[in-house]
Amino acid sequence: MSEWVKNGKRNIKYYSLTSKGEDLLNKVRDLFNKPIKEVIADLLF
Repeated sequence: MSEWVKNGKRNIKYYSLTSKGEDLLNKVRDLFNKPIKEVIADLLF
C-alpha cells in the first residue's frame, strides 16, 4: 500500500505493509533467528 503526501514543495510516497507482507517479514525474521543447522534442515526437507 502506498500514499502520496505533500511535504512543502515535494511529494513523498509512503509505503506500508499489507497483512500478507507482515506475515512474510515475520517468517524471514524467524529464519534469521534460528541456528544455522535448523535453517539448513528446513531448506533440505
